[in-house]
Amino acid sequence: LRGLGYDVPAIARDGVEAIEKAAEIKPDLLLMDVQLGEGMDGIETARRIRAEHDIPVVYISSHVDTRLLERARPTRPAGFINKPFTTKDLLTAIDMALHRRAETEAPREAVTPAPRAAL
Repeated sequence: LRGLGYDVPAIARDGVEAIEKAAEIKPDLLLMDVQLGEGMDGIETARRIRAEHDIPVVYISSHVDTRLLERARPTRPAGFINKPFTTKDLLTAIDMALHRRAETEAPREAVTPAPRAAL
C-alpha cells in the first residue's frame, strides 16, 4: 500500500487492537481480513467499529461462502477482495471505496482531504 502511494497509519494484530486504533486514528478506510486469529473475527470487529465510526471497510478473505456474505452484509462493506488478489484488485477496491465515501461526504465538506489508507 505504501508503494502505491497510500498512507498506512497502523496495522492491527487482532480485533481489539483494530478497534482501538480505528478510534484513535479514524482512518479513511479499513482493509479488514475476515480471519484475525484469536478472538473476534474481522466481521465482528468491523461491526463494532462501524457502530461507533463511519469508516468504510473492505474485507479480504481466502474463503467466501453464502454464510460469510450474510454475516458481512449488515456491516455495509465498501468492498470485498478474495485471496489471492492482485495489485489491480486492491487498487480497484480501495479507489471505489474512497470514491463512494467522498460522494457521501461531499454535501458536508467542500474539500475532500487526501486519503489515509488502512489499518
